[in-house]
Amino acid sequence: MKSVNMQLDENNWLEITQVNGELFEVRVSQNGIVNVFYLTQEELKATEYHLTMMDN
Repeated sequence: MKSVNMQLDENNWLEITQVNGELFEVRVSQNGIVNVFYLTQEELKATEYHLTMMDN
């Protein structure tokens, strides 16, 4: 499995793990509360695009 971890600060982090060819587990910690999502590769790319557009 491939995994990427990003520590944003003490209580906030993001971890993306590739479960198989098309499925990803996304764990997000915001202020110590952890949420887990399962996304396909297409959904993950759409989320990345949406977040990129929010920054502009």
